[in-house]
Amino acid sequence: MTVLDRLLGRHPEPDDRHQAQGAPSPSPAAECAHGAMTPRWDAIEDMGHEDRASSFVCEACHSTLTPAEAERARAETVARLHLGQ
Repeated sequence: MTVLDRLLGRHPEPDDRHQAQGAPSPSPAAECAHGAMTPRWDAIEDMGHEDRASSFVCEACHSTLTPAEAERARAETVARLHLGQ
């Protein structure tokens, strides 16, 4: 807690106290949905043809997916959207 926090009457949350003491805060293991992926190609002549992409990079978590993994992630996203209706 800083002097300014004390003057303004701010009190740290329980997690903030642990971080201030150097203890790592627990983070929930959230799996990325890979909702926005950018295709990558090995050959220039394949560029623009998504079916010829050699891999996909997730814009959220920056992981690289194979075309099969990207297709599976897209299918799971579509299934989640349909379940939400």
